[in-house]
Amino acid sequence: MNPWKWLSILLVLFLILGIFFMINFNQESQKFNFGLKKLEATHIESREDLNQYFYKVPTEISFEQDLYDFDTIVAGDVIHHEIRAQNKGKNPYFIIDLKVSCGCTIAEYPKKPIPPGEFAVIKVTFDSKDKEGFSMNKLSLYGNTQPEEMSTFFKVFVKK
Repeated sequence: MNPWKWLSILLVLFLILGIFFMINFNQESQKFNFGLKKLEATHIESREDLNQYFYKVPTEISFEQDLYDFDTIVAGDVIHHEIRAQNKGKNPYFIIDLKVSCGCTIAEYPKKPIPPGEFAVIKVTFDSKDKEGFSMNKLSLYGNTQPEEMSTFFKVFVKK
């Protein structure tokens, strides 16, 4: 095979690899862009920077209600509700985890930081399959608050 042909093939391969690494590097550098102008000034560029920021700037949140009443439903029903928590502090609120006390409940939370004064909307889905009677469940958010865990409760009565 002609040496110029090999050189051309290698050059194309290096060009493709170079483009791949440039795209990947750009995606990594944008990984810590949270879409908040306040955070841009903090120069968060790595996970270590994020950890430093997270523990130095706690905030305060509160749920709109301490107890949510999902009313009475028929066994087998799947219900959907939204639970809102307001960031009442001066710093963005980072939700790092969410736990519910029952496997019958699935909750989704926003992955982006919640700016001061704004609300985090947690979408809760309760599946009453194989349930009967009164059910009280705990929903806990974990983030940059003191204490780290902030909780609310919801109740539902499942009838046959």
